[in-house]
Amino acid sequence: MGTDTPAVRLALPPESAPAPTAEEPRTTEAGGRKARAAAVLAAAGEPLLLTAGQASRLYGASAATWYRWVSAGRVPAPVRIGATVRWRREELEAHISAGCPPRREWEARRAAGNANGRH
Repeated sequence: MGTDTPAVRLALPPESAPAPTAEEPRTTEAGGRKARAAAVLAAAGEPLLLTAGQASRLYGASAATWYRWVSAGRVPAPVRIGATVRWRREELEAHISAGCPPRREWEARRAAGNANGRH
């Protein structure tokens, strides 16, 4: 018997569209809305309101630690829009710059600053 084995051919993948960029995320029926929202955020820069996960990453903590800090009053109070809970990025960055004081002290500092004409 000879070597009658068929030759193996490697097929190149068909020409396809380039991978989506951050500005043009791939959309599917199920994830299309989220992808479009992510594209809007990417185009606008950093979001002004952060989720608990984003806020915890800003502080370098886990989500569980973040929720403990929220319950203990160690971080600024969230903004509630209906059932949605978010934290102001600008306020969190200022809180970190101030040394992460407890919420009561933080709110007192903010109130005193606003009374003096500062924001």
